Amino acid sequence: MSSTSSKLILGHASPIRPHVPLRFDTTITLSVIAWVIFEIPWIIGTYATFERAAAMFVAKAVFCAVAVLCLRNSRIGRYVFLFICFVSAVSIIFQFPSVYRNSYLFAALFSIEATLKLAACIIILTKYNRVPISLPTVS
Repeated sequence: MSSTSSKLILGHASPIRPHVPLRFDTTITLSVIAWVIFEIPWIIGTYATFERAAAMFVAKAVFCAVAVLCLRNSRIGRYVFLFICFVSAVSIIFQFPSVYRNSYLFAALFSIEATLKLAACIIILTKYNRVPISLPTVS
C-alpha cells in the first residue's frame, strides 16, 4: 500500500487524495452556472406576472440540471448544454442593439452572458472533438 492511500481522513473511510486542479471545461461550465444564478434578480425585475417569473425559474433550473449532467461527463448532457448555450448566445447577440439602446446595465449583463456561453461552446467542442480543429491554409 502506498503512503497516500493508507492515510485516512478522520471520520471518513476514503483516502486523502492529492490536490487536483479544476479542468478548464469544468471551470467555464461552473462560471456559466454561477452567471445564470447571479442574473436572476435583474431578470425577475423585468417580469410583470407570476407565471412569467415561474417559467423563468423553471428554465434556469432545467439549464442548471443540464449543466450538472455536462459536469458529470454525460454525452447527452454535453450536447444539450452546447445547444442551449449556443442558441442562447446567438439570440442575445441578435437582440443586443435594442437592449443597448434601452439599458446599459442589461447590455453589460447580456454581453458577459453571451461571452461566457460562447466560450463554453468553444472550449467543450475543442476538448471533446476527436478531429483537431484547424484553419484552412492559403497556398
